[in-house]
Amino acid sequence: TGLVNQSGQLDKLATALAKAQSEITGAKSKSTNPYFKSKYADLFEVLEASRPILSKHGLSIVQTTDKVEVIGETAFLNVGTTLMHSSGQWIRSFTPMPIEKPVNCHKLGSAFTYGRRYGLAAIVGLAQMDDDGNAATEKGKGIKSPNVKPNPVTLNNMKPKTNTNPINGGNL
Repeated sequence: TGLVNQSGQLDKLATALAKAQSEITGAKSKSTNPYFKSKYADLFEVLEASRPILSKHGLSIVQTTDKVEVIGETAFLNVGTTLMHSSGQWIRSFTPMPIEKPVNCHKLGSAFTYGRRYGLAAIVGLAQMDDDGNAATEKGKGIKSPNVKPNPVTLNNMKPKTNTNPINGGNL
């Protein structure tokens, strides 16, 4: 099987990312969410804050979708973000984004855009100077999270899994 979410070596990518992160200051909140009356950094602003600096250090981003999964009554779009270095080294993460029912192309597009924004910011360590996270609450009132005990995961108990392309059955 092998590694699924990273190349075999990461030393060059890690060095370049550390240099890029020392220059990235954050994405400015230029967009307005009329529903919550808040400002937030949209996908363009996150790209604008990171892409030139990443490129300067030989880093690039590719964002795709893996599949839509239905868990219980909720559909999730898995948005993949791959950070690549000019050496060929790479890392990848997936962000599952819930899609409200009934699922349609507009909701799917919205989930993809949110997933791209959150995935990019997370993989490069970019702070979004915003309060758009209140979308996870009931119009900013706050919903209490269930009391869940964390399940610690260590590198010793993680087993790599093989991702396959749902279109042709080949490895991603």
